[in-house]
Amino acid sequence: MKTTQPADRSRWPTVLGAVSPVDFINEAILELKRERCGGGGGREGGSFQSPFSSFISSLNPIRKRFDETSAWTNYIVLSQGTQDERKAAFACLLRVAISCWNIGNFNGAKEIVDGLK
Repeated sequence: MKTTQPADRSRWPTVLGAVSPVDFINEAILELKRERCGGGGGREGGSFQSPFSSFISSLNPIRKRFDETSAWTNYIVLSQGTQDERKAAFACLLRVAISCWNIGNFNGAKEIVDGLK
């Protein structure tokens, strides 16, 4: 089974700093609206261009990192040999997710929990 190497962490502060929290939330809301409206964006007579389309390229690395971490947590549990080892790995990762939550790292907690689904 092929494993995914962790992304280069040295570039993440610049990626996260490139998108302000307000712009991130606005883009997330617009993305949800596009999904609910079938991807058309709700304007007639053509495609809808997000006012934050310049930030989409900045958000893609963040989404990629989220998906990589979720896939990694899933792999850690499923790669264990026995059921007891899987339970132990699951419990360990769940404790890490709880610790992330307690220190305010909600994104990290969500990444781990999504991987454990």
